[in-house]
Amino acid sequence: MTPVETMEEDHLKIIQLVSVVFNFFGLASRIPDPQSRVLVLDAAIEQGKSFVELLRLHIFREDNVLFVLAHKHIEKELLDRMNLH
Repeated sequence: MTPVETMEEDHLKIIQLVSVVFNFFGLASRIPDPQSRVLVLDAAIEQGKSFVELLRLHIFREDNVLFVLAHKHIEKELLDRMNLH
């Protein structure tokens, strides 16, 4: 698996996790039973934590893997024109 494929897979996982979190929060607001609501909110929070950790890992990979590889493969003249280094 290439670094770009890994990043694209992260994007899909992030979208899925955000969807799950929002759906749990939406569901919790409609549940009349307080104990059940708390369980759904707990699940939403746990999935939210997973989302945050995946996003942190994704940003780390961008900064320390993907951008480093890009800098190795982009000619200095192009980087100068882009003013990125």
